Amino acid sequence: MHIAYIFHLVNGPESGVFKKIMDQSRQWIKYGEDVVFFILTREGLATSFHAASDGIPTFVFEYRGITERLSRVSHLYTQVINCSMSIVYCRYDLYHPAFEGFAKRIPVIMEINSDDISEFRLGNPVRHWFNYLTRRYVLSNVKGLIFESHQLATSPHFIHFGKPSLVVGNSINLNRFQHAPAPKNANPVIVFIGSANEPWHGTDKIVWLAQRLRNWRFDLIGPHPRDFKGIPANVTVHGFLNQGEYEPLIVQADAAMGPLSLYLIGKHESSPLKVREYLAYGLPTILGHQDTDFPGGAPFLLQIGNRPDNVMNNVSEIEKFVNSWRGKRVSRDCIHLLDVSIKEEKRLTFLKHFAKSSER
Repeated sequence: MHIAYIFHLVNGPESGVFKKIMDQSRQWIKYGEDVVFFILTREGLATSFHAASDGIPTFVFEYRGITERLSRVSHLYTQVINCSMSIVYCRYDLYHPAFEGFAKRIPVIMEINSDDISEFRLGNPVRHWFNYLTRRYVLSNVKGLIFESHQLATSPHFIHFGKPSLVVGNSINLNRFQHAPAPKNANPVIVFIGSANEPWHGTDKIVWLAQRLRNWRFDLIGPHPRDFKGIPANVTVHGFLNQGEYEPLIVQADAAMGPLSLYLIGKHESSPLKVREYLAYGLPTILGHQDTDFPGGAPFLLQIGNRPDNVMNNVSEIEKFVNSWRGKRVSRDCIHLLDVSIKEEKRLTFLKHFAKSSER
């Protein structure tokens, strides 16, 4: 297959999403497929994306404002058609007037990582209503949907489109991460990686917990100090760090925190990339949701419930969990099913069905 991978990213190639895309694409290439990137991004990032694409043919379409963005998307679609690709794989994005015609010329498989209606509702109201009123023109014209969780696959926001679908929790290349021995900290150290200004991460709850467990240390990577009204002395808010910068913090941690407030965007099940990264490093993890790949739970995952008081009502359980794991790491044998070598074979099988149908 000649796969056109279309994605819209504004955070640059250091983002977890781009790393996931690279993991997927390298695995597809190992299986003998051709991949070409078509990237929509903000002005000034083309050079860094070309440098980070590791030899994968890459077209970058930069924009400054909404008018230029619309024009650049049109150019992107034209470039995909001109490259005679077999199939398009893309992440869900806002509707563009040219999408319907584009999807009639080449089969499009769309990856769904969130409930866009619930998530956009928390942001800009104009963006929310534009998406709400136009999303049907996107989803009704794709050939198939790949969901990162079973909850999304069965959501009424998607299921009524009647599209063939597949559930594949987020994958990760386990070989990209060192599986260092557990540290010997005098007191527990907890790490969190996330993005700024995303309330469903629940960083406010981590700060609340830190105020109760004063002898523990907490490292928050991604959020900015200005995102908090008050920061206890045992919490360090690092802001954005790339992997080389945050890896020393990860390997010195005893445990990690995943998302704690996904109920804010209507989610009770997910397969977050950062949770997979924690596990790749061997860190036991505290979650507020059910993990798609561990539906029955796992000894290295503490699920404290997906509700506003989940941390407040489970301080003692968190203490017991972290202390029971101190000096230990999660075995790679326990998480091998998360690796790209397993998950991406399923995804490609799904894509091939539609690419072959198109060729016939």
